[in-house]
Amino acid sequence: TIWPSCFTYFNNKKIKITESTANDIKNDKKTGQVFLDESGNLNLATNDNKSIILKKVHLEGKNETDIKDFLRGYHDFQKATLK
Repeated sequence: TIWPSCFTYFNNKKIKITESTANDIKNDKKTGQVFLDESGNLNLATNDNKSIILKKVHLEGKNETDIKDFLRGYHDFQKATLK
Protein backbone atom coordinates (compact mmCIF):
# COMPACT_ATOMS: atom_id res chain seq x y z
CA THR A 1 0.00 0.00 0.00
CA ILE A 2 1.29 3.43 -0.89
CA TRP A 3 1.33 5.88 1.99
CA PRO A 4 0.67 8.66 1.60
CA SER A 5 -1.50 7.68 -1.32
CA CYS A 6 -0.54 8.71 -4.80
CA PHE A 7 -3.00 10.02 -7.36
CA THR A 8 -3.27 11.11 -10.96
CA TYR A 9 -6.08 11.85 -13.40
CA PHE A 10 -7.89 9.58 -15.85
CA ASN A 11 -10.71 10.90 -18.08
CA ASN A 12 -10.71 14.14 -16.04
CA LYS A 13 -11.34 12.27 -12.76
CA LYS A 14 -8.94 11.81 -9.88
CA ILE A 15 -7.71 8.24 -9.53
CA LYS A 16 -5.80 7.12 -6.43
CA ILE A 17 -3.36 4.26 -6.63
CA THR A 18 -4.08 2.50 -3.35
CA GLU A 19 -1.98 -0.63 -3.82
CA SER A 20 1.03 -1.29 -6.02
CA THR A 21 4.47 -2.87 -6.08
CA ALA A 22 7.74 -1.69 -7.59
CA ASN A 23 8.84 -3.21 -10.89
CA ASP A 24 12.59 -2.73 -11.30
CA ILE A 25 12.72 -4.07 -14.86
CA LYS A 26 13.78 -1.29 -17.23
CA ASN A 27 11.32 -0.21 -19.94
CA ASP A 28 11.20 2.34 -22.75
CA LYS A 29 7.76 3.73 -21.92
CA LYS A 30 7.00 7.42 -21.36
CA THR A 31 6.39 8.56 -17.79
CA GLY A 32 2.70 8.04 -16.99
CA GLN A 33 2.11 5.46 -19.71
CA VAL A 34 0.01 2.46 -18.64
CA PHE A 35 1.08 -0.86 -20.17
CA LEU A 36 1.03 -4.63 -19.74
CA ASP A 37 4.36 -6.26 -18.95
CA GLU A 38 5.49 -9.67 -20.21
CA SER A 39 3.84 -11.33 -17.18
CA GLY A 40 0.47 -9.70 -17.89
CA ASN A 41 0.69 -7.22 -14.99
CA LEU A 42 -0.65 -3.72 -15.53
CA ASN A 43 2.16 -1.19 -15.00
CA LEU A 44 2.49 2.57 -14.78
CA ALA A 45 5.80 3.89 -16.13
CA THR A 46 7.85 6.08 -13.81
CA ASN A 47 10.41 8.75 -14.66
CA ASP A 48 13.41 6.45 -14.01
CA ASN A 49 12.56 4.03 -16.87
CA LYS A 50 11.03 1.63 -14.37
CA SER A 51 7.40 1.19 -13.32
CA ILE A 52 4.96 0.26 -10.62
CA ILE A 53 2.60 -2.69 -10.92
CA LEU A 54 -0.93 -1.49 -10.25
CA LYS A 55 -2.97 -3.71 -7.92
CA LYS A 56 -5.83 -1.53 -6.57
CA VAL A 57 -7.21 1.87 -7.57
CA HIS A 58 -9.91 4.24 -6.39
CA LEU A 59 -11.57 6.33 -9.09
CA GLU A 60 -13.28 9.52 -7.91
CA GLY A 61 -16.96 8.80 -7.21
CA LYS A 62 -16.47 5.02 -7.19
CA ASN A 63 -15.36 2.40 -4.68
CA GLU A 64 -11.78 1.16 -4.41
CA THR A 65 -11.34 -1.84 -6.68
CA ASP A 66 -8.88 -4.48 -7.77
CA ILE A 67 -7.19 -3.46 -11.02
CA LYS A 68 -8.59 -6.46 -12.92
CA ASP A 69 -12.15 -5.50 -11.98
CA PHE A 70 -11.43 -1.86 -12.83
CA LEU A 71 -10.28 -2.85 -16.33
CA ARG A 72 -13.56 -4.63 -17.00
CA GLY A 73 -15.33 -1.28 -16.84
CA TYR A 74 -12.57 0.94 -18.21
CA HIS A 75 -10.92 -0.93 -21.10
CA ASP A 76 -9.21 2.22 -22.39
CA PHE A 77 -7.24 2.60 -19.13
CA GLN A 78 -4.90 -0.16 -20.27
CA LYS A 79 -3.46 2.10 -23.01
CA ALA A 80 -3.77 5.46 -21.24
CA THR A 81 -1.08 7.99 -20.49
CA LEU A 82 -1.73 9.55 -17.09
CA LYS A 83 -0.66 13.03 -16.00
